[in-house]
Amino acid sequence: MNGYDLSNIEHWAFSDLSALTELRSNQLTHLTDNMFKGLSNLVLDAACGIRSLQKLNLSFRNRSVLDDALLRSCVNLRELTFHANALGDLSESSLREMTRLTRLEIESNELSRIPVAVRNMSSLTHLSFQSNQITKLKCPDFLNLPSLQELNLNFNTISKLKAFKDLKNLKVLFIERNLLSQLDYTFGTSFPSLVRLNHYDRSLQTIVN
Repeated sequence: MNGYDLSNIEHWAFSDLSALTELRSNQLTHLTDNMFKGLSNLVLDAACGIRSLQKLNLSFRNRSVLDDALLRSCVNLRELTFHANALGDLSESSLREMTRLTRLEIESNELSRIPVAVRNMSSLTHLSFQSNQITKLKCPDFLNLPSLQELNLNFNTISKLKAFKDLKNLKVLFIERNLLSQLDYTFGTSFPSLVRLNHYDRSLQTIVN
């Protein structure tokens, strides 16, 4: 299916096909995983072969690790969604080629920490790790994310929120349903652009030095 200038594909359109090998030279801007149900790797090959592709949804893939090679060719992506997998880790270089990515959502997975792979992604404006198993935040976790405006950490098990000097442009922070009992005393000065803080956690009681 090459060179047809396709701009849209319905959900489940290629469900259970067995002979489709290429999907190139079209005008598609986004793909969802349901289009390729029953085709193990075609969705990734197709995505990386479409230069106009900007959005890719790889939810419900039951993948535990995102390695260096999986999305190496998807250099034009603006948005990547990776919901409800069994993802426990990302290799350090797994997102390195995505220099245009602005939105990254890795929700409802099994991450226990913020992946090193997101550091230095200077184009990111929206980042979500909602509903993972993150227990602790470290100072370098959000290193060199100067464009980040929205961060979602809802529904994890974070017990302490530290200051992050590289999030000067952060405007929205979601930290609901964690295990926060205290905030670092520098919290208020660490996010000079913050206009919205979504927090619901009755265990939060103190601000400490």
